[in-house]
Formats: sequence, C-alpha cells, structure tokens
Amino acid sequence: MIADHEIRAVTNATGVAAAVERIYGAPLEAMRGVLHVTAVWRDPGGTLITLNVNDQTPRCDHDAFALGVARARADAIVTTGRVLRAEPALSHALPGPAKLPAALADWRRSLGKRKPPLSVILTRSGDVDFDHPLFGGGHRAVLYTSEETAERLRSRAAERGVGVIADRSPSLRQAIARLEGQGIDGVAIEAGPSTARTLYQAPLAVDELMLSIFEAPDLAPEVRGGALGTEAMLDAHLPHRSPPYAVATRDGNWSFSRRLR
Repeated sequence: MIADHEIRAVTNATGVAAAVERIYGAPLEAMRGVLHVTAVWRDPGGTLITLNVNDQTPRCDHDAFALGVARARADAIVTTGRVLRAEPALSHALPGPAKLPAALADWRRSLGKRKPPLSVILTRSGDVDFDHPLFGGGHRAVLYTSEETAERLRSRAAERGVGVIADRSPSLRQAIARLEGQGIDGVAIEAGPSTARTLYQAPLAVDELMLSIFEAPDLAPEVRGGALGTEAMLDAHLPHRSPPYAVATRDGNWSFSRRLR
C-alpha cells in the first residue's frame, strides 16, 4: 500500500511522467477520443456510487493527480450546469497540492498542448451563474444548450466572454460530435452519473476511463451520488484494465486504474 503523501514530491514534468507510469503501468500521451474521469465508492452490493464533492468527501492527493492528468491530456472538458450549481467553487485549473499544478502544466506542454482546454457546459435550463469561477479570468468556456435557451443566454454570455452553441436536441453525445467536428480530438468528461452513463449505452461513446475507487465499508449519505454501474458493466465495455494501484490515506484506502476499449 502506497502512502498518499508521495504525490507531493512531484515537482516537474519528469516527475509527473514517472508517477503516471507507476500508477497506470504505462506512459500516457495526449488524449485521443473520449475519456471519462470519475471518483466512486463501491457499495456492499458492488455498485459504483459517484462521490459528491462537499466538505465530507474523502480526500486523496492521488485522486487530485488523476483528475489533473486527465485535464492535462485534454483539448476540451465537458461538464454540466448541474455540476456547476452543486460545486460553486469548481475550476478546470490543474489541481493538486504543493507544486503539482505547475508540474502538470509543464507535463501538458511536453505533450504539445500550449493553451488550456476549452470548458464546455451542457445546460438545458440555462440556469447558470455567470459569476461562477469557471467563467472569466481568461479561461475559454462555451455553453451548449437548446436553440430556445441559447437565445435567452447569448447577451449575458457575451458580456462574460462565454460562447454559446445551440442545438435542436442537445445531449452529451451531440456535444462530443460538435467538438469533434471542430477538430477537437481529446474530450474529457467530468459529469454526474446520469449524464456519464449515456456514454456506456449502445453504441459505446467512450474510449477510456480513469477510475478512482474509495475502498471503504461505508460512506456518509451526503457524499453518495448516483450510481455509475458495476465493474462487470465496465468490463463488458472497457475490458482492458491496468492493475489496480492501491493508496492509503487518512480518510481510507483508494485504488486507481485505467480502462480502455
């Protein structure tokens, strides 16, 4: 079992590359296709329950590292208006303790990526707070919504420098198709389980999963989100998996793996 604090020793791109290979068993390059990155808890029945982000969420530097690696490899990050409402402090900046964000930024540049990923927010209702930290600060963001909602949001969005993409029938799959049509090749999905599950329906719309599992016998009800599915479901869709990498934290044990088609 590896101690969680070891990730704090990562200070540059070389350290990130070494940690990536240690955790996932192979080097990682810039993303191609669609990557789902998520943290879950396995309940006693074997269902993978997405972790809500709040004051009671178990903390793990390796989980922050996994999220940062996914973001560093991506050209676009897709989330939802619901996530923004649930996480008023959410940022798509590279996360982590100590010098890790700067190290991840160096590693991203080593992958040939010179500007931050585009943030894409799926919203049907248009219920978004334009003072949310995901907007502004020079960070590129786009709202993806229905044609009717787009008309209502365009003026306010323009004031904040936020783009708006309208679609007759907006969905996660349609958003991915629009991004791919614009030449965006690596799309990371940071969405709740009800949205993310649609990736696993036929025809499969996900190429890779970076999965963090909090290995504990119980979890506070406030931290329990929706169900993603079971590991058997993941095995059926993304059968190629790296060996689980076990990490010990103050809050409990975690395991990390990467799954591919």
